Amino acid sequence: MKTRTKTVVLGKFLTLALNFFVSCSSQKANSDLDNTSSIEIDYDSFIKKLEMDLLDDPFACQTDNPQGLCCLSAWYLDSEEESKILSNDLYNAFAFSHSIWADYEIWARTQMSGSEQLVPTDSIIFAIGNISAKKLGLKHQHEAEKFQKEMVWFINNGPEKWSEDRFPGRVYNKYNDFIVDNIEHFDTSKVYNYFSYVDALISKYDSIQKEIEAIQDDSTMIDAICQKIEGARSFDEQCAITLACSMKSSTFRGTYSIDLMSSLLNSGKYSILLERMWILWRAFSQSVLGRSRDAVIPNYSYDRMRKQVYTTISKHVKENPQDTNAIACGLCLINHPGMVRNGDYMFGNDADVDIMKYCPNFYGFLDSDEE
Repeated sequence: MKTRTKTVVLGKFLTLALNFFVSCSSQKANSDLDNTSSIEIDYDSFIKKLEMDLLDDPFACQTDNPQGLCCLSAWYLDSEEESKILSNDLYNAFAFSHSIWADYEIWARTQMSGSEQLVPTDSIIFAIGNISAKKLGLKHQHEAEKFQKEMVWFINNGPEKWSEDRFPGRVYNKYNDFIVDNIEHFDTSKVYNYFSYVDALISKYDSIQKEIEAIQDDSTMIDAICQKIEGARSFDEQCAITLACSMKSSTFRGTYSIDLMSSLLNSGKYSILLERMWILWRAFSQSVLGRSRDAVIPNYSYDRMRKQVYTTISKHVKENPQDTNAIACGLCLINHPGMVRNGDYMFGNDADVDIMKYCPNFYGFLDSDEE
């Protein structure tokens, strides 16, 4: 198993512990957990997974922006593992929508702040126009291109010509609603059961969270977390423990948890917790790369991971078509927009919104007895 050298003291404890992190024994998993075996983790640097290697994407838009802020294109999915509900067309339709919105947001950031342009407007329009509904093979190409042209119109004409009925957010939401109504074909009321199930599953590990919180020494804390993960009886339990510890431990939730989540998400194994883990993996990664609204936000890389996770979930649903929680997991995953710049957090991008939603004491806003 490959390990990497940490520049901080705590790294040696993580490496030592993870040398023993192998596929676990055949102990019976808890009844609420998937009995899929746990995995051995390969700890490569998460930064390598965030590199914007545009050569891998035939639909990428290369612009004159050296930071690649405008290189946000849909990832074409042509998987043989698609299920009837979690289809390639459904994924590609949402990828088309979210990619165009992410590019638009770069332009909107400049309009809101009145600051120097992050990316030239012409480059943004070129990037949006270069995301081809035809190349993606979208079945509802006319509606997709109508949405695309409308977003370009907003940029070309500016806010002074917008109206309450013709407003960027409304058009974006309307197209997403079209996808849900015409492609998704799923009773969305079942999604609420999925959220409750995921929260309940993670809450089973509250005792581990409290145990970790009680440890004052950082190296001892990391060692304790690794022992818990080493003893996991299933892949679901590995995911649950990782999430529980990442949500509570200020030491573990940095690059340690990012590395571990990346390996779990890339494993190809299914868990009901994959969508929640992807949200936090993306949020933690972005908090390292930059929490500002003007930061480099590599939605390209985040969506590459989303594609991997969606394919895993779709394969599971194909084999288990009655698993409504798994279907909801996949639908929630692709309904998330790209990492938002101009969202609900007035002091930065929405990485902090996701973190505060699922980890309310991440930045010390809440003490454990106030949650």
